[in-house]
Amino acid sequence: MGYKIFNKSSESMTDIDNESIDLIFFSPPYNIKTFYGNFNDNLKFEKYLDFMKNVILECARKLKKDGRLIIEIADSIFINQKYIQLAGVIQKLAVSNADLFLETRHINFIQTKDLFELPDHGFDKNYSTSIKAHSNCHQILVFNKTKTKPKNGEILYINHKPSSEHPCPEPQEMIDFIFKNYFKTGMKVLDPFMGTANLGIQIVRNGGTFLGYELVERFYNIAKKKLESA
Repeated sequence: MGYKIFNKSSESMTDIDNESIDLIFFSPPYNIKTFYGNFNDNLKFEKYLDFMKNVILECARKLKKDGRLIIEIADSIFINQKYIQLAGVIQKLAVSNADLFLETRHINFIQTKDLFELPDHGFDKNYSTSIKAHSNCHQILVFNKTKTKPKNGEILYINHKPSSEHPCPEPQEMIDFIFKNYFKTGMKVLDPFMGTANLGIQIVRNGGTFLGYELVERFYNIAKKKLESA
């Protein structure tokens, strides 16, 4: 097995054959002014939706008929002085535009202490905000191409830790969850927002093939070095 990564947008993934990927996992930017280098995380919301729709449509094209698309996304964001149920918006894009079916959803709290929810990105100690922010509660949406009865998911408590490499690194606990529930040796796995390839390293080391896209050159170069050493 091995890897292949690309320093460009995942809105057009022509480097990958259609219906060739077993598992796609990603956590996208939330359009709340997070600094990712040359990536603009402050689009007009309509432009952001077009961007996400393009990526999800590409994922659906690349996914095998029995494959899964998993998206980890904030339940809600505060942007332009209003709350938006972001997980609901992304679910609608996948179901209505990409003809995918929701298999299950898991809930992930990303800042907790003794299972107690803490204020997160942009929220103050009173759990309120007046700036662009996202909720502590995240949803892990699992889609496939076959209509089945949705299953109950799990509740997770995975605390994101800061990193000098990337503003939103994929925590090891999340990767472990993906491996435990969805990965099998020999799978071809795609991450359209790979960042510094924390997931990719584990895929390669555990007998899978990893394909990743990253628009920011600095993150891409870090990912490349880490994958070469893996």
